[in-house]
Amino acid sequence: MKSVEYPENIGGWIHDNVSCFRVWAPLMDSVDLRIGDETIPMSREGEYFHVEVDGDLTGSEYFLITGKGNKPDPASRYLPEGIDGPSMLVNTGSYKWKCEQWKGIPLKEMVIYELHLGTFTDSGKIMDAESRIDHLRDLGINTIELMPLSQTYGRRNWGYDGVFPFSVNNNYGSVHDLMHFIDKCHSEDMAVILDVVYNHLGPLGNVLPDFGPYVSDRYVTPWGRSLNFDSSYSQGVREYFFNNLIYWLRDIRFDGLRLDSVHNIFDRSPENFLTHLSRLSSRISKEQRRKIVLIAESDENNVSLVQAIGSCGNGFDAMWCDDFHHAIHSYLTGERQGYYSDYGRFDQIGKALKDGFVYDGSYSSYLHRIRGTKFNLEPWKLVVFAQNHDQIGNRPLGDRLISIIGEKKTRMVAAAVVLSPFTPMIFMGEESGCRSPFLFFVDPPDEVFGKKIDSGRKKEFSDFSWPDEIPFPSSVDTFMRSKLQWSENDDSRHFYLLYHDLIRARRKFLKPSVRMHRQVYSKDGIIKVTYGENQYLLFLNLGSETHKIHGKVIINTNSPRYGGESHDHDLDPYSAVFSVS
Repeated sequence: MKSVEYPENIGGWIHDNVSCFRVWAPLMDSVDLRIGDETIPMSREGEYFHVEVDGDLTGSEYFLITGKGNKPDPASRYLPEGIDGPSMLVNTGSYKWKCEQWKGIPLKEMVIYELHLGTFTDSGKIMDAESRIDHLRDLGINTIELMPLSQTYGRRNWGYDGVFPFSVNNNYGSVHDLMHFIDKCHSEDMAVILDVVYNHLGPLGNVLPDFGPYVSDRYVTPWGRSLNFDSSYSQGVREYFFNNLIYWLRDIRFDGLRLDSVHNIFDRSPENFLTHLSRLSSRISKEQRRKIVLIAESDENNVSLVQAIGSCGNGFDAMWCDDFHHAIHSYLTGERQGYYSDYGRFDQIGKALKDGFVYDGSYSSYLHRIRGTKFNLEPWKLVVFAQNHDQIGNRPLGDRLISIIGEKKTRMVAAAVVLSPFTPMIFMGEESGCRSPFLFFVDPPDEVFGKKIDSGRKKEFSDFSWPDEIPFPSSVDTFMRSKLQWSENDDSRHFYLLYHDLIRARRKFLKPSVRMHRQVYSKDGIIKVTYGENQYLLFLNLGSETHKIHGKVIINTNSPRYGGESHDHDLDPYSAVFSVS
């Protein structure tokens, strides 16, 4: 095995007019490359097989022939016919980048916008998403986070069923389409982050176990057996995913990765898998002289994820903070089922704004154990949100916050998120007061698999006492209903103005140095967040009485400009005011 400081490439690629192929297959006696009508034996080198073919064969389709028949390349860059078809050789080096001087955006300045490419526009294509970049730029967004792009079964999927982590989903467009999109974003001073899944593989079309022991019985995840990061032959599995990170960050030039559910990545190796990912990310960042971020999703409130490697941490730049969402959502909606049973108190909202984590070493009645650690790092290392794909799409009806609590309260929550000390994230359509649902959807290959998905989905809601009747994930109508309705922008201009003004106020007044120094006070339904030397103040009124605010009011979420009816200095019930003293 080679050193993994910078693992050798895998899959198919072009180098100096030579087409190169390399695959990890430690238990195979032989592997052949079938490209066009030609079958070429691959040479063995340790646990890998490789071959080089003269000429640039970009666009050629190929299979790898093993004792289990013709298989797509596990590291396919593109699968034009989907999970059961051939791999296509892609030359990423042929793309001519226009924005070569791009240096990235510091995490502490990011305002993130999460979107699903398949539902962001009518066509669901990468190139059509480009036409909406101006909308996001003008809003003030400087970072786009794309939900997973890896190839899945069918024509519609959230992306977490991916089985080819290197392959751009053919439903969205080509690899060069994606590179062009990123290039365009960079030219508009916007970063692009990709959501990746390193904790499991999807249920259909997974060829990785045909080539080697990619999965292990040592641990169990909610999706079945875990990926093999620390058992026999685990080094090849680790190198596969190390290469995946390198591919997305170095070759495709994403500005960061968001790793799904890292608490379901199990590894007892001397150097943890997550830690090594962090080292690789930092190395690419230094080599390319641009800022790259790694963001973890975890529900364990474990600060070690974002602590420096030298301080016994994994070295990630940031992590999602579910506590912030749960505290506000549960209190305003009255929902107390499932994991929301740990939330719903007024004081928890103030604690979330002050400390980040609500559960930071305290007892969880829902989990029946102690949960979390103290968070005492820079506030931008926590990503907060009022809505995201999980918190909307994992509701049985996919209903957005505005449909549950109404416009007035939703405007207040927008201020709490955007003017928080943390890194704010907005879910697509939120800025327009979108009411159309975002549902869970799939495109099953047959009726039997579809019914299995539909029934499994119902079981997921058992903790919440939600209605049994839900839109079937397998239905085309479920997918079409989840398409973002851009016509709502015209009808909800006041929402757009609110988010525009909130982001502008954040940039102008709440500089990172100011956000480092905050105090939070909670009493009688009022939460006050002071920044700096009491210079900037954010008030949230969750009570029933109106209060007068002194100082220069910058934003009142209940003003007529945003669809309300309040005077600037009136802090009405369920509204927010941001002022400068």
